[in-house]
Amino acid sequence: YHRRVHGEVIKVNPQPGRPWTNHKLKLLVERKMSHGAVSALTEIGGTILVATGNKLLAYTINPNNSKLEEKTFHYGQLYTTGLAAIGNFVLVADVCRSVRLLWYRRHDRTLNLLSRDYNKVEVLASEFLVDGKAVDILSCTASAQLHVLSCMYSKPIESEEGAKLLHRSVFQLPARATATFRIPVPVRDRPLSEGVRHGNIVLSQDGSVALVEPISEAAFRRLVSLRTRLMTRVPHLAGLNPNAFRTVVGNNITTYGDAIIDAELLGRYLLLDLAEQDELARRVGSSRRAIRESLEALLAPSGVLM
Repeated sequence: YHRRVHGEVIKVNPQPGRPWTNHKLKLLVERKMSHGAVSALTEIGGTILVATGNKLLAYTINPNNSKLEEKTFHYGQLYTTGLAAIGNFVLVADVCRSVRLLWYRRHDRTLNLLSRDYNKVEVLASEFLVDGKAVDILSCTASAQLHVLSCMYSKPIESEEGAKLLHRSVFQLPARATATFRIPVPVRDRPLSEGVRHGNIVLSQDGSVALVEPISEAAFRRLVSLRTRLMTRVPHLAGLNPNAFRTVVGNNITTYGDAIIDAELLGRYLLLDLAEQDELARRVGSSRRAIRESLEALLAPSGVLM
C-alpha cells in the first residue's frame, strides 16, 4: 500500500546553539492509498485533490475525528503527472495526452471537464500563467519545450467555442523542465486595479532556473522589434543563432498567438555602448529610455534572468 501523509509546521524550542531547529513537522493525518502511487497533489477550496494513475480523488478532513473523507473522483487520461489549481479551476497534466482544464463546483464537490488539448504531448509539469484577469496555461514537455495554451474564445471555430485548448506559443529550452510554480511579480506597466501578475519559475534537469512572465502588448511589440535588430549586433555564442536556437523543430502543432521573447538576448542591449543603443532605438521607432524601462521592468522582478 502507498501512503499519503498530511502535516503541519509548528514552532518548537530550538536545540542549543542551533537556532534554525525552531520548527517541526507535526503529523495530522495519515491514510493508506489502495489505488496506487500518488503522482500529484494540490488543494482547492479546502479540498485535497490527489492523483493516482489516471484517477483524481477529492478528500476533505473531518474536523471531528481528523480523518480524510473521500468526496468525489474524476477519471483522467492515461497517467497524471501534475496538478495545479486557481480559483475554481483545476489543471491536469498527462504523461501522453497533454493538459486538461477542469471546473470544480464547491457546493457539491464535483469535477467537470471544461477544455482540453487534443494533441498528444508528454507533459512533465504545468501551471497557470496569470496576468490580471487573463489566465493562460504553461506546460513543460518531455521535448524540452514550453507551451502556452489558452481557451481563446475569440476564435470560436478553432477552439470549438472554448472546448479545445489552443497553443498560443511554443519555446524551445536547452534542457527538459521538470517543475514550475507561480510567484507574484511587481506590475509596472498597468494599474494595480487590473489585477495581480504572476511569474512562473521553471526548473530544468541541467540545473538552470528560468522565469516566464507576461508583459503588456506595447512592451511586447517594442521588444520584438528590438530582438530582430539585435540579431546582427550581438555575437552568436557557440555559433548558435539566437532566434533559430529557440525555434521548435519537428513540431506540427499550430500556434495562434505571439512568440515568447528570450530576455537573455534582450539583456545584451544594455551591454552596447550608448551610440549603438540610440541607433537601435531609432530603428525600432522608440527611444533608449523607453527600451531601458521595458527591459528593467522585465529583468528586475527576481534577478533570476540577470
